[in-house]
Amino acid sequence: MNKINTNLRPLELAPLLVLIFCIVPLAIIINPQLIPRFLGETSHISQYGYLDLEHYIDLALQTNKEAFRTAFFPLWPTFLRILNSSIDLDIYKIAIFTSSIIGIISFIFSKFVIELISLNKSISFISWTLYVLSPMTIFFFAGYTESIFAFVSWLLILCIINILNLSKRQYFLYWVNCFILLIASITLALTRPILLQTLFSLVGTNVLILVSMRKTHKKNMRKYIDLSVLIFAGSIIGYIIYGTSLVSDGFRFFEPFFAQETWNKSFGIRPVYLFTSRSSLIDLWGLYYPVLLFCAWFNDISYSGIKLRFISSIFFQNFPLTLLYPPAGFFWGLFSSKFKFKNHNSSTIEIPADFRENKIDLAKLEYIFLFAILFSISHSLICFLTQPLYMRSLGRYVFGQPYFYVALTIFLNTKSHTLIRHKNVVFTITILTSSIYLLKNFVEFGYAKLSP
Repeated sequence: MNKINTNLRPLELAPLLVLIFCIVPLAIIINPQLIPRFLGETSHISQYGYLDLEHYIDLALQTNKEAFRTAFFPLWPTFLRILNSSIDLDIYKIAIFTSSIIGIISFIFSKFVIELISLNKSISFISWTLYVLSPMTIFFFAGYTESIFAFVSWLLILCIINILNLSKRQYFLYWVNCFILLIASITLALTRPILLQTLFSLVGTNVLILVSMRKTHKKNMRKYIDLSVLIFAGSIIGYIIYGTSLVSDGFRFFEPFFAQETWNKSFGIRPVYLFTSRSSLIDLWGLYYPVLLFCAWFNDISYSGIKLRFISSIFFQNFPLTLLYPPAGFFWGLFSSKFKFKNHNSSTIEIPADFRENKIDLAKLEYIFLFAILFSISHSLICFLTQPLYMRSLGRYVFGQPYFYVALTIFLNTKSHTLIRHKNVVFTITILTSSIYLLKNFVEFGYAKLSP
């Protein structure tokens, strides 16, 4: 995998500069109420009742210990409580300023991590731009958990990369990274409810790797086992810490799961969500985009001699249409037979020249890709199966977290050259669309219309 370039030039930070000096100022011009929002001088009550920030602040101030609030995990409120006791500033302002600072640090940190799994600067720049200018970037500046969750997630991804890259002779560095990975997993589990998502992604990753076992995977199996055990152990330990604190406060150990009913959650299959999220369009994208990238993985997979390339071909026959409205792109691909892939009759994985030159291990990238994309898909499935009224916030769970963009980077490395036509046009339009959507979200944040 590539080495980190620690020498940043202003042009390399263009997406972050566009965010800070173009999108935010333009949003302020459109809606000046955004200024007091950023300064923490306005109420955090939104048109939906309350922004999540109100619950985090109440928990930080240790008021209103109610069962439904156990759905909000303790790390962020605890962090705010510590800062509030040390800094002579309103806690609402502390939350806004702290999340914004950590968010910017996370963006810069993410650039280095993305470069490690990128073939070249072009791919890393596209991935990082889409991440920084994601419509859900607004939550990094709203006092939510997105910032701290993102920072620790990038640290976790970095540890995974390092562990897969280190040789057995580098014993000390290997176990240092394992220890940091465990701590990062515990921290994430104390920040958000991720126990089920982690279990789903780890089991799915290892099963799929075993099914498609290649020689390159066999030599890394010990590392895959170490990674999986450490990540899941960290998630378990994190929840045990939280569950124990709940019991001491008079709640049940699994109170956050029982509390889902108070948030209008119920299990069920709702086919209507395949066509509309009943909320923002980005929530529908959040349902389909992770699945789209996952299907791309099947492009080079065969099972019992049967090529599974047709699975990915369905979504990619009219890729712009799929990006805009995935159900239409799916049906277009299902009933169309005009599109043909490059090297359609090839029975081996096409390895780009950049891989051979940089000696990037495809097997290692595959583990990271599967873990990241299945983590995103787990959120899609949970919202699809448990939200009876609408899939609001699904876009936030997918596009406000690093995992989708880690998988996207690896997809651009390994699959985009065979699956996407007119890539430059597609990337440019996608970045512009994402930036406009982000601008809209900043403007609406000033009106207190930020979705919970």
